Amino acid sequence: VASFLNPHNVCEWARRLAGREQRLNCGEIGEPPPLAQLPPVPANLAPPQNEPDGMTLIRRGYQVDSGAFPVGKFTVEDWRKERWGYYRMIEKVDAEIGKVLAALRQAGLEDNTLIVFTADHGECAGAHGFNQKTVFYEESARIPLIIAGKGKTAGGRTDKLVNTGIDLLPTMLDFAGLAIPWKLPGRSLLPLALGKEVPEWRDHLVVQNNMSQTGVINGMQPTMEGRMLRTDRYKYCIYTRGQRRESLVDLQVDPGETSDLAADPAVTYGILPNGMRYALMANHMPKGQVSLRLRIDAGSFQETESQLGLAHFLEHMAFRGSAHVPDNEAFHILERFGAAMGADSNAYTQHTETVYKIDLPKNDAAGIDTALMLMRETAGELTLSEAAVDSERSVVLSEERVGDTPGARVQKAQLEFDFPGQPLGTRPPIGSVDVLKAAKAADIRAFYDAYYRPERTTLIIAGDISPKAIEKQIKLRFTHWRGRGPAGGDPVLGPPRVRG
Repeated sequence: VASFLNPHNVCEWARRLAGREQRLNCGEIGEPPPLAQLPPVPANLAPPQNEPDGMTLIRRGYQVDSGAFPVGKFTVEDWRKERWGYYRMIEKVDAEIGKVLAALRQAGLEDNTLIVFTADHGECAGAHGFNQKTVFYEESARIPLIIAGKGKTAGGRTDKLVNTGIDLLPTMLDFAGLAIPWKLPGRSLLPLALGKEVPEWRDHLVVQNNMSQTGVINGMQPTMEGRMLRTDRYKYCIYTRGQRRESLVDLQVDPGETSDLAADPAVTYGILPNGMRYALMANHMPKGQVSLRLRIDAGSFQETESQLGLAHFLEHMAFRGSAHVPDNEAFHILERFGAAMGADSNAYTQHTETVYKIDLPKNDAAGIDTALMLMRETAGELTLSEAAVDSERSVVLSEERVGDTPGARVQKAQLEFDFPGQPLGTRPPIGSVDVLKAAKAADIRAFYDAYYRPERTTLIIAGDISPKAIEKQIKLRFTHWRGRGPAGGDPVLGPPRVRG
């Protein structure tokens, strides 16, 4: 086995272009030529239209100035220099591979050697604004694979779906004439390499990733995992973070992955500098009405054993006073605009989210601005006084008593059975009676500060609106919002129990 680092070290070259003192561990490559001689930037330099918001956040995390991939401020010229360096590193490794092939010929082993050339990852080299290897975009996920045996393999290429992680070992065993253990998940590529017709082949691949080499943004280090389902024509991805977690690309029509088909083009998506996301959609039926939803990406899953039920308790406290709204006044304010308590203004807490809703029967500017003000108060300005907590405690406990029905107990037991040792089975949103009885304002504030943060928040507004006008109001209200203290983490879900 001969292994080479280049062109992997293009990340070192990018750091040098960003102004750092950076050694190229596999040797220098010289200085970039004049601009006219640099390679062009890729046609898909810009992020995809309607890109999942989690990917937008991860890009920012990867590209912080202090991180390993400080390319966030790269100009077009910088990206051209980066690609020049990438190609130079490929030339250097090509020379090393040439030495290996020459040694085989000189040793008389060329005719009896199977050569497999591949890589462990690709490189975006500017595609979608990334200097990155861990993302699902084609430049990163697709890698070279050459199988060559003098006088044995056929020249040409195949469009069959191949997974080098599982297909190489069966291939080498097959070439050596050895039995392939039935437990190996991959398939031998020998028939394809020999140019034979293969009537049956896999029609899809599943790939996973873990994007974790990020820096800190607004006190939080964003990380994200994903799964990619790839067919010969389509690529579908789903991610663990974000409001819009899915992407779908028709690679036959859009090989550069410039537009995500999973997102509705009628929706205006955006992300503020603090990480807060929003989605706006004009819907003129029923006429004059507007619906707002403030989603916090945290629920009972994020609670510790000493916090069971506090996510839901905090939801109640959103209506018990804030910096600019007195205790219990939020409902009265909305009633002046025709919104009824409960039916038009309410909230709920689940395992993975807490959502606040306001439905306005009229789309006048004053009503919308007031609703946005209340959402902003909920997001980061709650008072959480000890007196209000003590007053609301009886309401929360009464909900626990009313909800403790035979059906609810059966559902709880079912979840505990289906997901043993995992939060879904042990974190009902209503929580623990003991925790609810003992909870202090400081306990609820600790959860509030840890999880009610811009990067965990999405504001969705639909109705008889002008998205451009609403977008301006959102930026005025929410751009300067910052999280307080350390950001809270997400739970370890635990391994699924094997049955059967």
